[in-house]
Formats: sequence, structure tokens, C-alpha cells
Amino acid sequence: MPDPTPHFRDAAEVERIANGEHGDPFSVLGAHACPESGEWIVRAMRPGAEQLWILLDDGR
Repeated sequence: MPDPTPHFRDAAEVERIANGEHGDPFSVLGAHACPESGEWIVRAMRPGAEQLWILLDDGR
């Protein structure tokens, strides 16, 4: 089974994003291609959200 958290960022980097101290938060957040698998990883930070949706161009 593949690792469900590829390219997981360390806690310090997540903390910098949460505190508004990260110099380039979109290098972590958003959609990024995973070089090992060719699949996409989408990271979002939405404090208080109960759920998030990702809508693809094809309507899925």
C-alpha cells in the first residue's frame, strides 16, 4: 500500500504557515504533482472547516 502522506511537511513548516510566518506558503499549499507517482497532492489549510471539496475540470 502506498504511503498516504507523501511529501508530508514537518510540523515546524506547518506552524510557520499557521502563524503567517512562511515565506512561500503556496509552495506547500495547493495542488502539486507527486514526482514519484505522477499523481496530484492537494493541501489546504482551512481552520474550523468540517469538510472540503475538490472539483475537477471534468465535473467530478
